[in-house]
Amino acid sequence: MATYNIVYTGNVSELVSSLTSAGIVVNKTLDAIKVLNVTAESSDFSAYSQVTHVEEDVTTTPVLGAWALNRLNSKMLPMRNVYTPKNFGENVTVYVMDSGIDGTHSEFSETSVIQLYSYNEDPQDEIGHGTAIASLIAGANVGASKHALLKAVKIETGVEIPVSNLLTAFDAVLADHNLTPSVVKVVNCSWSVAKSLVLDLKIQELKDAGLVVVASAGNTISDANTLSPVGLNTVIGVAASDAFDRVISWSAGAGSNWGPDVDITAPGIDVEIANIAGGLTEGSGTSYAAALVSGLVCQYIADEPTKSAADIQSEFISSGIPDMLFRNENIYGTTPNLLAQALAHRELFLSPSESYHKVKRGTELIIPLTVSSPAVSVRIDDIFWGTHVRDCLPFVSKNEDGNLVVAPPADLAVGGYRMFLEAVNADGEQLEIYVIRFGVYEENETEVDAGQPDTYYSRQGDTVVVRLDACTQSCQYYPYECYEQFKEGQCGCGGNNCSGF
Repeated sequence: MATYNIVYTGNVSELVSSLTSAGIVVNKTLDAIKVLNVTAESSDFSAYSQVTHVEEDVTTTPVLGAWALNRLNSKMLPMRNVYTPKNFGENVTVYVMDSGIDGTHSEFSETSVIQLYSYNEDPQDEIGHGTAIASLIAGANVGASKHALLKAVKIETGVEIPVSNLLTAFDAVLADHNLTPSVVKVVNCSWSVAKSLVLDLKIQELKDAGLVVVASAGNTISDANTLSPVGLNTVIGVAASDAFDRVISWSAGAGSNWGPDVDITAPGIDVEIANIAGGLTEGSGTSYAAALVSGLVCQYIADEPTKSAADIQSEFISSGIPDMLFRNENIYGTTPNLLAQALAHRELFLSPSESYHKVKRGTELIIPLTVSSPAVSVRIDDIFWGTHVRDCLPFVSKNEDGNLVVAPPADLAVGGYRMFLEAVNADGEQLEIYVIRFGVYEENETEVDAGQPDTYYSRQGDTVVVRLDACTQSCQYYPYECYEQFKEGQCGCGGNNCSGF
């Protein structure tokens, strides 16, 4: 006996009846996509005219997107398993000042690579660093903005060169930019040199001309202010983190540089990158984190093309998630604790700024929800995020107008509660997770201002799990059994003591 997925046409009831009569077990009926999952002794279904295709139901492993992209698309850990930014940087130009770009690599199948400048008039990337950087900016599988336009600016790497050589490359960038000076573009500098005032001066002019310059922080665990271009206030300086939001060394003596000139942190430790052999490999360094940030900046430019480079840079940095990074504060305490984020579909909800509501128990509160393209609906239940299904708070529902109805019962415990909304497109794909918090009080709104932990609900099998955003006394929160220490003191509660929820 084996299990098969069979595609059918016509009346499913008649087909199921015929199959059952022949001793075939129908395990599952998928009406919308017209597939039956059956168990049978033979794969021969030729006797059934309604069956158009048969395939054994073998096991498979879904391949998720690159973890770095998934993290850029997630507000918190555990990260989402999809990458769905608001756009993919359509037609935004990125000047990649590096070792060159192998434009024939399959990662660039959805973008264009233009060879703009080469110090030796040979565009070939001999060492692969530039190709790796370009793949994280606009690669089809590992790139933050796969529809951005790449322009290769090849410079000498790994050797001592006059600063004038770098100035020559920047001159080529500015000359090309001046052909369309009103269009904001990006310059990626995944490298650093000893501090050069003239180089910094010219980079400042690039920003004034309408270019957003992104620079890697450097990898020697030292003060970024001693380097160019990262040590310049007018560039976006980028440090590197891992899949657990840690800013740590990736090898002996190798780790992100620090200081107030490092504006933001992005995935850069053990991330997937293109190699010049034609495939993918893994790499670590602030170079890769900077490349991802360049890709993200493209999304902000594509979304608001009339904004200035300065405004784009400011908006991007301010969108970073604060206080997410685990790091040694003795080293990184002067570095902003900001984790980069892809541009989200923030217009999906009517009032994203109104994410916290106070409501008296025993009363009812209506919260309007407005959905706009590309979202078509909002789910409040069975939301799969990370490894768990998020259930709606039991006192929240949607009415016939699609608005939220919040009705905490009179005996509900005073405190903070959190629920998750999921915006989906016409294909049922998750576009954005949005969080709404409720402060439930008895008589006075100030009752919920004391910092009580927020409670939310998820399912693991048949067990409802109450999760608390903050736990005290080593993850003990009476009367629940707590387990699984999470980020920033979070923990989970489960077991029989949670079954009442």
